[in-house]
Amino acid sequence: MPEERVLSGAEVVAARYWELPAKERARSANALAPLLAEGTDYTVGTVRNYLGGMKGAEKQAAVLH
Repeated sequence: MPEERVLSGAEVVAARYWELPAKERARSANALAPLLAEGTDYTVGTVRNYLGGMKGAEKQAAVLH
């Protein structure tokens, strides 16, 4: 039986982020970080860093399209 791969912190945060409705995802990283950090082993600051990178990539992708 293959071993299950453990998700990285950024992957956990991304999965939880994409589960949110679009209206919630539109909130700032500062507003979302406490919500997404709940129930994880990550601090609000760490989650905020992950979100900042994700939101920056989203904006970059929107500009390119």
